[in-house]
Amino acid sequence: MNHDPNPLFHPRHIRQLCAMDPGLPVQIHGRLRDLTEGLTRTDQQRYASMRLLDATGEIACYYWGALPEPYLELSDYTLVAVRGRLRHYRGAPCLDLQELWPADLDDMPFVSVLPHDAAALRPLVEQLVNYVEAVSDTDLYAFCRRLFADLRFTRPFFSLPASHRHHHTEPGGLARHSLEVAYLAGTTSHLRRSEQELAFVGGLLHDAGKVLTLAGPRTVPFVAHEAVTLEMLAAPLAALPRRKAQLLRHVWTCGLRPYHHETRTPVARAVMLADQLSVQEDLAGGTD
Repeated sequence: MNHDPNPLFHPRHIRQLCAMDPGLPVQIHGRLRDLTEGLTRTDQQRYASMRLLDATGEIACYYWGALPEPYLELSDYTLVAVRGRLRHYRGAPCLDLQELWPADLDDMPFVSVLPHDAAALRPLVEQLVNYVEAVSDTDLYAFCRRLFADLRFTRPFFSLPASHRHHHTEPGGLARHSLEVAYLAGTTSHLRRSEQELAFVGGLLHDAGKVLTLAGPRTVPFVAHEAVTLEMLAAPLAALPRRKAQLLRHVWTCGLRPYHHETRTPVARAVMLADQLSVQEDLAGGTD
């Protein structure tokens, strides 16, 4: 049997990549930033420099020679895949690239679509990644990946409060509250594993509409955030199997007044109780 003397390694994230030995050939996903062209000082060789980001950190990358024309037009935070060799430069790891191409979202792990600079509070980003990476339901995993790949949603999710005057009022409070509800609902002991994962996603996104309703004093006036949640998540919900989508819609609307449908499912009840507990603990001063 023939063995490849130079096997291609596929680290799952940049933190893992940076801990590997120099010289190894690797392929990894992430978001592109700061793509620029230049010339070396000594021999005027053309090269392109850029940074590759994911939820765990970033790494400097270099492409030696003329970068193919289409890739010069790639904008910041484009999802990409790269292939190259790891080396150290001035004590820091970097990648010498052999290939670079726009990536298919469906091929990427969640950790790769969420840049570490999406939030001022890095622990919230890492907590979200750890939670979502533990989701075994492929439909729900893809649902979360698709939503958080959209930085128009992700950035306000991590920067806004959960409310202006009630609970979790600090910047980042929306993410902190959402993660608390997701964890509490997703670990409800009497739910089956499949129900726990639905409760996790339901809790994580129960206030998703607030990225618009709380973004400014008159952004979405006189509209309940639950209604905005359904509007915002319409496209990713449409990609889910019908029953999972319907259960999530029920979770996010069963408390709406004046309709106020009864919480008819264990998943909806788990999210409702987790929401109440998170609010109570925050008002009582608990942050654990």
